[in-house]
Amino acid sequence: MALAQGFGASQVVNESSTTELENGITTHTGEALVIATSGSTGEPKGVVHTHETLRASAIASADALGLTGNEHWLVCLPVSHIGGFSVI
Repeated sequence: MALAQGFGASQVVNESSTTELENGITTHTGEALVIATSGSTGEPKGVVHTHETLRASAIASADALGLTGNEHWLVCLPVSHIGGFSVI
């Protein structure tokens, strides 16, 4: 929760609940997800992804790998990082 608050999140949503956070920044239309950077240059930073950027990433990955709608991916990276989340 501290990481989410540090990014200025106004709420945290998971599969069973939504938690409202104090002092969060207002989101804008289309914003879908904040993922932490690795922190390789210091403290991790939050990167805002929109529905459009996530869709474009999924399409580009599928095209690059020659995937069809019948393949399945194994999520072997943590979904808290963009590499793992992008598989979803």
